[in-house]
Amino acid sequence: MKIHSCSENLFSMLLYIFMNDRNEIHEANRKWWDVKSQDWQKREEDIWNRRRKDMSFVLDRRMQEIVDAFIGSPQGKKACAIASGDNFAVFALAGMGMKITSTDISELRLNIARERAGILNMDIRFLQ
Repeated sequence: MKIHSCSENLFSMLLYIFMNDRNEIHEANRKWWDVKSQDWQKREEDIWNRRRKDMSFVLDRRMQEIVDAFIGSPQGKKACAIASGDNFAVFALAGMGMKITSTDISELRLNIARERAGILNMDIRFLQ
């Protein structure tokens, strides 16, 4: 019983340290991405404009193989994209009928994606 109690205390202490460090690191990372969001938007603008015109938000061959193997038909299925960034894969999956929740550390990146989803008339849930 003492070992268990000691283990619990050690675990609690390590978790506390990890969570405090993680919060500082998380906050620094979030701020960095918020600052860089506009730069990333400019970099991907050409790709966005080309794909938007012909709705060519498609997965590359390897990603399509993974979807086929693990999901099958995405129609009506639900998924959460973590650290979704430019959301091009999210747009591709939503275009195939998948219900997507897109998450990212940067609210600004999500705002860009939210605006683009509106232009594409896609129903995607965005969460920070």
